[in-house]
Amino acid sequence: ILRLGRTLWRTGHRLGEIIAHPSGEINFLTRSCLSITKASGSKIAVPSTRDWQQLASGDLVLLAPCASKSDQFGEEHCPFPSVLPCDGSPRSAALAIRDIELEQPCAPDERETTPLFADESGQPFTYAILHAELRKLLAALFGERVAKAFSWHSFRIGLACALHAADCPDAVIQLICRWANPASLRVYRQVGIEKNVFWTERAQHVTFDATRVNNL
Repeated sequence: ILRLGRTLWRTGHRLGEIIAHPSGEINFLTRSCLSITKASGSKIAVPSTRDWQQLASGDLVLLAPCASKSDQFGEEHCPFPSVLPCDGSPRSAALAIRDIELEQPCAPDERETTPLFADESGQPFTYAILHAELRKLLAALFGERVAKAFSWHSFRIGLACALHAADCPDAVIQLICRWANPASLRVYRQVGIEKNVFWTERAQHVTFDATRVNNL
């Protein structure tokens, strides 16, 4: 749960991109969505266990989007990955991904069908399981009333709010969070890795107090 939360807080992925689809199709993030860009500039398209063991400060883990509600055929967002910098912090999404890879190694020919976030049997989670686990965690930390006010979608909303609080332009927020806005994408699709890291890093260090009436 913590690893998934750290990743969603950095990337804004929808829960529908994590869980099993009723059709049985692979519409969730898999191990093949991952690649590594080393601090030296070299790129590793299919990381091995050794590559994950050698992940170091300054390296980047790139997480390519899968098909989603706003991009069912991968025509808009899929060329533009989320960027997870390896900074050594305990909240690092890059290290959360690394730990998954090291604890559950995946053969190269299985990466396209192996879910990035999986249960003990290697199957993608269901919505019901993740919803219940998040509610249980939040209730233990903050009480049942607070837990009812949040969902997995709160990570996506929270990232957008934090980016806004960090003065990130709206159109860049739309690109980072992959909202369907073709006009914005045409203008900002060339935003590179450095800009992605710049804005999402700033978002990690702001405090915002946005409130919705239905959550009061």
